[in-house]
Amino acid sequence: MVIELLRKIWSILSRLSPDLKNLIIIILFFIISLTSFNGLGKRIIDGVTKSTIELRSEAENYSKKMTPVINENIYHILMSDQDACNVLLLSYHNSQSSMQGFSYLWITGITEEGRWNITEPYIKNWTELSAINYGNELDRIHKLKYLRIDDIENMKEDYPKLYFKLKECDAKSAAFYPIQSRNNIVGMLVILYKESKEYDLGYYMETIEPCITELYSILNYTKEKENMK
Repeated sequence: MVIELLRKIWSILSRLSPDLKNLIIIILFFIISLTSFNGLGKRIIDGVTKSTIELRSEAENYSKKMTPVINENIYHILMSDQDACNVLLLSYHNSQSSMQGFSYLWITGITEEGRWNITEPYIKNWTELSAINYGNELDRIHKLKYLRIDDIENMKEDYPKLYFKLKECDAKSAAFYPIQSRNNIVGMLVILYKESKEYDLGYYMETIEPCITELYSILNYTKEKENMK
């Protein structure tokens, strides 16, 4: 059927002048090429869309799987530190960008445990904080490896923005523990206290370090995904 159609087209073309015949052949070639390209483009777009959905689904399933483990670690820190009233886990992300393509970095609370008979949830106070706005203070904590404040009034000069954030949470004392490696930063633990905190020798090694090690592995999803292949 196709061959017969081509024969009829060629029979018509053969009667035309060479210039007109060449012009029609070029136009037909262009139409056929454009149609083929559109089909290929659609297949490429469909493939990319499907791949994006699959990757997002994998990430969401991983998050669901790791949620109990994450919360167990946060709860363990709370139970191991009898003076703590709230333990928050913050994570970095960059899911928004400007119209000019500038990607914004944020740090946001993703889970919290607390002694709810003496405190209330404050995770909403740590949602979508601009890492640019808090950058100088956060960078200083990451370089120090941790920051403990016996009285938050003492941090007002050096960490004014975090000071007011802690005031919102009715904290009298606090500690910040970055979740990071030498070359990668994934999040931070924030522990709130109603009173000034005194630390026992070995506190970090026993209470914080084991949980931070596991949380770093979990939150570093890109590396974890490579290990799962």
